[in-house]
This record gives sequence, C-alpha cells and structure tokens, in this order.
Amino acid sequence: MNRGANSGSYQSYEIQDNMACYKEFERPEIIYPDIAQRTKFTRDESKAFLGNTAYIIPTDEVWLVGLMNSGLFRWY
Repeated sequence: MNRGANSGSYQSYEIQDNMACYKEFERPEIIYPDIAQRTKFTRDESKAFLGNTAYIIPTDEVWLVGLMNSGLFRWY
C-alpha cells in the first residue's frame, strides 16, 4: 500500500478523489472545448469521459446548446 494525497491506504492505481462527482458523467451534457478559435457547444448523451482540453455542463436543457452557439452568446 502507498500513501497518497488523501488519508487512508490504497493501491497506487486507485482513484484518490471523491467518487461522488462521477455520477455527473452519467447525465446528458453539453460539451465545449478549452482551446478553440470560437465557441462551439454540442450535446452529448453517450456518457463520455473527456480529455484535458474539453469541459462539460451536465444539464437536461437541450435548448441551451442553441443559445450557446448563437451569435448573441458569442458577442456577450
């Protein structure tokens, strides 16, 4: 067993963070990139886990994708 950032003993390959946030990946979400020339949002229901340069907004509100891809939202 190894000591890590959090108290307790666990194997080096085990997740050390609170697992409560992982249920958010089970919900429908809006995905957007960190690095892009302009904002681009898309709806995802595949329960995907993302890499370092993308973020999610867990929401059931489908209309938000249209609003967030609008010129008004980009301007603001």
